[in-house]
Amino acid sequence: MKKNTIIWILLALVLIVGASYLLFFRNKSSVPKDLTDTVIASSAIKDFFKSHPEFATYAVELTTFYKERDFALAWFDKDGLTEQSFQMYLAAVNSGKQGIGQPAPYRDELISLFGDEPSKTTIVPIDLMLTAQYFHYNAANFEGEVTERQTRALDWLIKREKIDPIQLLNDIVDNKSDIYNDEAFRKGYAELKVALAAMREKGLEKLGPIQSEQTKYEPGDSSEVIRKVRERLAVLGDMEANNNSPVLDEELVEGIKVFQKRHGLEPDGIAGPGFFKELNVSGNQRVRQILANMERYRWMSDDGNHDYLFVNIPDYKLYAYENDSIVWEMNVVVGQDLNKTVVFSGDIDHLVFSPYWNIPASIVQKEILPGIERNPNYLAEKNMEIYGNSGGLPNIRQKPGAHNSLGKVKFMFPNSHSIYLHDSPAKSLFTNTERAYSHGCVRVANAEYLANYLLKDQSKWTPEKVREAMDLGKETVVNLDKPKPVFITYFTAFVDKEGKLNFRKDIYNRDSKLESILFN
Repeated sequence: MKKNTIIWILLALVLIVGASYLLFFRNKSSVPKDLTDTVIASSAIKDFFKSHPEFATYAVELTTFYKERDFALAWFDKDGLTEQSFQMYLAAVNSGKQGIGQPAPYRDELISLFGDEPSKTTIVPIDLMLTAQYFHYNAANFEGEVTERQTRALDWLIKREKIDPIQLLNDIVDNKSDIYNDEAFRKGYAELKVALAAMREKGLEKLGPIQSEQTKYEPGDSSEVIRKVRERLAVLGDMEANNNSPVLDEELVEGIKVFQKRHGLEPDGIAGPGFFKELNVSGNQRVRQILANMERYRWMSDDGNHDYLFVNIPDYKLYAYENDSIVWEMNVVVGQDLNKTVVFSGDIDHLVFSPYWNIPASIVQKEILPGIERNPNYLAEKNMEIYGNSGGLPNIRQKPGAHNSLGKVKFMFPNSHSIYLHDSPAKSLFTNTERAYSHGCVRVANAEYLANYLLKDQSKWTPEKVREAMDLGKETVVNLDKPKPVFITYFTAFVDKEGKLNFRKDIYNRDSKLESILFN
């Protein structure tokens, strides 16, 4: 970029910021000091909700807030409008930057109120409007635009942390907390917010499809389509430069691989059907996908646990976080569409080495009993045994051993869904790009590594002792001295540890349901 261009851009930014703060400080200095002693009458609050019915949901909270402060103004001090009032104004007007899909109610009126100097007749309306905007913003940003009842209908069962909106507002007006408090959520929220801003700044919302002339393009192929692909990948940031060549050369192959990795595809460098399918998802739809996943992060308020395990179902990955940063990851197998893995959280509190597999009644009825009918030796060949009966069905379990479906260790966290993490003898499945094969539980690619990680602070359980217990063939239960939080989640858009925006297939068709709530 030329030096003069950079100077002009910097000058424009200075002018914009300067104009904003001129407006702010003009407003601050224009309010007569005696007006800041104004007491808001209860009748003024009632009249406000009559003329602003969209805020009626927050009537109790707003009234309680002012009552607790003896109906004093919240957004003015002796010098006029406070800095917090300016932040609240910008937060409401620019709520889309926080990933909030719906614009602030009465946005134009808010802008109009801030466009004029506060006066004796507008000081109360401004204060009430900012407070009402705060409660709306808080509900959308800190609690989510989707209700807890709706999240359960979307099969999201992770507990949503409650935030006291009145206490938070008191902290804000007392300058003890920032309105833009991304720390209220998991780290992924802030990362998606930055990615969303970058997409909009580059105008990527407007990107449309590229029509391919053939099924796939391999290294060495030449086509005008390839030139368009090269241009698109350069715009998306998967390539550093665009040499405008129509040939699928080595540089473009590497760019395609980067794109494929970001979209959960096999990174083979070939522009095939899967590649074009992901490439041709419109920029507008990608923005909606980001917004939907930012909403999911709002449902995961920070509960104080910064060291945890994190399974992302559409990504087929298990991540270990320490201080909210990824320290390692491994492939997992999750539930197939008919046996979806449940989205919830818990605490791994014990391991079971050389476990029995107590086969669920649904599998006994659908798979085991038909197998016995076909083959009288079915149970013996599968290393299974009957150990009782329940509800008219035999209780069947698979004995410990190398071919046990749970592998050599399972990782237990009490829950009502009968879901847990476990080893698997079917190691080949972990190399597949898409890995939705299980009956609902999460199979981990390297169970021995995970076991050692969870037991690293329990000196008795050395790596040798762990290996011995896994191969013992006798069930052994080991309690963790410190349970490990685990979140089983569902994110189809996220930022990876290298800072790259990733997208994944919506394998359980949950994005469309969430988007219909957010955008309709």
